[in-house]
Amino acid sequence: MNLNTLFKRSLTAVIGAPILIYIILIGKEIFACSILILALIAWHELVKMFNKRFIKVWQELGVISIAALSTSAYLGTSEHTLAIILFTILAAFIRTVLSSSSFSVVECCVTLASIFYIGITFSYLILLRCTLPSEFIATPLGEVSIGLFYFILPLLGTWTNDITAYLMGSAIGKHKLCPKISPGKSVEGAISGLIGSILVVTLIGMACGITLKHLIIIGTLTGLFAIIGDLVESALKRFCDVKDSGSILPGHGGILDRFDALIFVVPVVYYYIKFFMI
Repeated sequence: MNLNTLFKRSLTAVIGAPILIYIILIGKEIFACSILILALIAWHELVKMFNKRFIKVWQELGVISIAALSTSAYLGTSEHTLAIILFTILAAFIRTVLSSSSFSVVECCVTLASIFYIGITFSYLILLRCTLPSEFIATPLGEVSIGLFYFILPLLGTWTNDITAYLMGSAIGKHKLCPKISPGKSVEGAISGLIGSILVVTLIGMACGITLKHLIIIGTLTGLFAIIGDLVESALKRFCDVKDSGSILPGHGGILDRFDALIFVVPVVYYYIKFFMI
């Protein structure tokens, strides 16, 4: 990484971090609207990526469906979400039947997969952050809502995974993790990232009185699915022959580049917490 890129990355982090922290802490409508905006930007990035492969994705359907899924995550029920998924599928296939020459079956399937890749995964950021807003957990910094605490836990675990994997992979990485998809990632970096996730999640959780068994499992899930999410986006970028999903974040790339791991981690952590902890 050259000095110019490092400067851009650092400047973006210095400006963006306080805004991100404020939005996460404030929660409620501001958080939900912010996640929706990020999801729509990520959707636009993905559409542009597929355009480079001359695959026409139905952009308008994606905007409507992603907005509806995010709204349902904040205000609705699982039945509303299922209805949105159903009507999205019906709309895409009906268009294919009515205008197969301009919207092929392949384009229909890519459209649907892309909508759910962005719309459903980003919605879980809202679901987790808004979990049990009126119940609290004691931390060394005071009481915070359960949703806030369990959102911050995988967030910090994912960031630690990313940083540790990069630093250790650069220093000691010798064995390629997935060379056909992401040649820069190493087995050593992935293992280091996994260990980093487990340590950070465990240390933070133990300071707040969470059972060690649960923390180790959450840390492990965070580390594993952060890697998977990263590799999924890398596979999409390689397929579309692009280096970054976008350029909205100087030095970092696009929104999808920054959230690729987190949007895979949060849904898994959400269900673990729902089924086994609260």
